[in-house]
Amino acid sequence: MTNGVPVALFLHLLGNERAPKAARAILRDFWKGNAFDESCLDDLLLVTSELVTNAILHTASGDGGMVVLAVQVRPSCVRIEVTDEGSPTEPRVGPPEVFTEGGKGLALVAALTDEWSFAPLLGTGGRTVIAERALPE
Repeated sequence: MTNGVPVALFLHLLGNERAPKAARAILRDFWKGNAFDESCLDDLLLVTSELVTNAILHTASGDGGMVVLAVQVRPSCVRIEVTDEGSPTEPRVGPPEVFTEGGKGLALVAALTDEWSFAPLLGTGGRTVIAERALPE
């Protein structure tokens, strides 16, 4: 934050397998470039990676579409928003399957943030998944 004014990152990503890595790299540079407290950076990178990955794997964004990443650093929290092109199902935390690969992304997001939710984008079929985490004092 600069003089109490929220700082934001806004990024369009192609919906392909390279998007999560690109999102992490750009968020890392943004975070360090603004000299924010790095104690929560690894968690924020993981949350971002999981949300972007889910958008690619489970929505129309992964079929040649786009994913939009928006990050706002506010005085008391960080808000991460990932907007995708939608799917017939809603995002949900699945049952814990210890011996399966995958299916744990939203459980990680829920564990590493204070709150997560999603909202449909009316008239588009898309949606935005939102995760917020308090900043260290």
